[in-house]
Amino acid sequence: DETGGRGDEPGYRAYLGRYPEGQFAALARQRLAAIEGERVAAATALDRAAWDRALATETLAGFQAYLAAYPEGAFKAEAEARIAELTEPAEDTAAIDAARAQEEALGLPQIRAQLVELRLREMGLNPGVVDGEFDADTRTALRAYQENAGLGVTGYLDRATAVQLLADSFGIRIERQ
Repeated sequence: DETGGRGDEPGYRAYLGRYPEGQFAALARQRLAAIEGERVAAATALDRAAWDRALATETLAGFQAYLAAYPEGAFKAEAEARIAELTEPAEDTAAIDAARAQEEALGLPQIRAQLVELRLREMGLNPGVVDGEFDADTRTALRAYQENAGLGVTGYLDRATAVQLLADSFGIRIERQ
C-alpha cells in the first residue's frame, strides 16, 4: 500500500517516495520520526540491559558478549576498558594482591570510603554511587587516579594512594622517586 493508509513505516516511506510533496507528506514525515524515536528508545533500552547484564557478571565473557551484541553500543569504551583490566598480564597479580591487602589493612570505615569516592567524583573520575562500597566503578576511578598521579596502578586504595588523595585535597603534590 503506497498511501500510508496502514499507518506503518513501509507505507509512509512508499507514500513519500511517490508523493514527496504530497498533501500528507508532512504528516508521513512526522509519523516516521515518531517510529524512529520509538526504535531508538527500544535500542537504547536493550543496549542498557545488555550492559547491566555484563556488569552483573563482571567477567571477560560478559563484557565480550556485550561488545559482540553491541559493537558500537553506548558502553563500548567501558566494555573495552573492563576487558583490558581483566586481561592484564599475570605479572601484575602480585602488585594487585599486595594493594588489596593494604586496602584491607587500612580498615576504612564506610564514611571514609565514601569520602574517597566523593573526592574521586570531584576530580571528574566516575566512581559510581558514593556509598562507601568500592565496586567496579570505584576500582576504575582509582586506577585512573593512580595513573594520573604517577602511582602504582592497581585500582585498590593502598597507603600511597590514600596519602596522595589527601594531599591533592590541599593542592599538595608529593614527589615520588
